[in-house]
Amino acid sequence: MTEWPRRFALAIWVLVLAGVFGRVAVARIGAQSVVPIYTMAGERWWNGEPLYAAPPPGMDVYRNPPGFAALFAPLAQLPPRPVALLWRAVGIGLFVLGLRRFLAAVNPVSLSPRAAAAVWIVAALLVLPAFNNGQANLALAATALLGTAAAARGRWWRTSAWLMLAVWLKGYPIALAGLIVTLAPRRLAWRMPPVLAAMLAAPFACQSAEYVWNQTRDFLDATRADERSEAPLERTMKGWTYLARIATGGAVPPELLQWVAVGSGLLLASLVILAIRRNGPRPVLFGFVLGAGLLWMVIFGPATEMNTYSILAPLGWLAVLRGQPRGNRLLAGAGLALVLAALVRGTIPSHPEITMASFPPVGACVLLAATVRAMLALRPSA
Repeated sequence: MTEWPRRFALAIWVLVLAGVFGRVAVARIGAQSVVPIYTMAGERWWNGEPLYAAPPPGMDVYRNPPGFAALFAPLAQLPPRPVALLWRAVGIGLFVLGLRRFLAAVNPVSLSPRAAAAVWIVAALLVLPAFNNGQANLALAATALLGTAAAARGRWWRTSAWLMLAVWLKGYPIALAGLIVTLAPRRLAWRMPPVLAAMLAAPFACQSAEYVWNQTRDFLDATRADERSEAPLERTMKGWTYLARIATGGAVPPELLQWVAVGSGLLLASLVILAIRRNGPRPVLFGFVLGAGLLWMVIFGPATEMNTYSILAPLGWLAVLRGQPRGNRLLAGAGLALVLAALVRGTIPSHPEITMASFPPVGACVLLAATVRAMLALRPSA
């Protein structure tokens, strides 16, 4: 009886992997994929062209940092279909490795077969959108997991490398890195800056300094210009401001968005410090901090889209973790159900006016409440 949950979870993962790789292998190049955007940027980097110029017709703009384009520059010289398969294979491989290491590192008691299967099934369903279209969110989730697992095991240079890689990919994972630093400030506060500096300096070895500086400036300008608080509702950011806009009918001013983001981050850091003082940096606390950091990114971060909720794929763990009140597990389960419902519904064709876009931000807020409750409910270790 203990084998069937594991086999069921394995079957789900086989279906996800076979479905995505099979589709990418036979579908039209670029269908349901952002990889052509990345390879376009890589080709522009290779040729020394402006990364943030208008894209070709039918293609979205490139929004990632210049260094990410440098990563794709050699890949852009290869046939597109193998690149699409390779990029997804690396991303999902790192994610699976990260989730395994995370579960092994942060659990005070090993999960039961049924609980572990639930975590992996939730992860497969939540990660599917990012995996399917090749979003960098898959790599972000993987690096966050690997960095947190390394921190829970006291491997500080490895922690710094993985978490700074997440920051290098997207920028706003600096919130998660900051929360992890509060768990071990003497170990991490001086390691992370030189690691990040080395990553930021790496593109200068691949192109002229003038070109890299110009593209960095253009990236910052494009990021500021990509402010979508007053965009049509279907294009606006899908964090807490989406709920505020539905409730009030008006856009949230960018200044207020920034103040709320900073204030919420400081509040979470204060709660983490309180938990450390009560319990010490126990391994399970690293898991709660991962949850808090990922949830901050989708609720209060600057670039939340529906696909961004894929980074919550590891958080099925919150609904099955032993040692917390049953009500808290139910609360986490309810939050996950809301996020899952919207992401699964998004894979089914529907009428444009029938949407569940408000479900993920509501679910994320419920998950954040469950995470904070679990963190504060930790009993001091004997």
